[in-house]
Amino acid sequence: MKKGSYLYIVLLGLDRFAAAVFFCHSDITISALCWIVRTAPTDPVAARALVELKANLLQRWFLARCAAALEFIQRGHCAQARQTDLETAQAAIELLQ
Repeated sequence: MKKGSYLYIVLLGLDRFAAAVFFCHSDITISALCWIVRTAPTDPVAARALVELKANLLQRWFLARCAAALEFIQRGHCAQARQTDLETAQAAIELLQ
């Protein structure tokens, strides 16, 4: 699926909606949340984000399992999702300034 296509944008919106419903964060994708949980033990940025996330044990468990599945399907998926979320945030900042 091409980044920026209509279908991509709709699926991204649904992903963020699910993150809002299940994790109370509408500004990040579930895949990026998976990156946080997956890399928190070794990455200080992810560790800080995990504290800010305030996820309970069930949420952390789900995100860890989801991360494993996503990485099995597409190696590097969670890190790419983080990068895409950073780019989206930067684009919003540029649009609004």
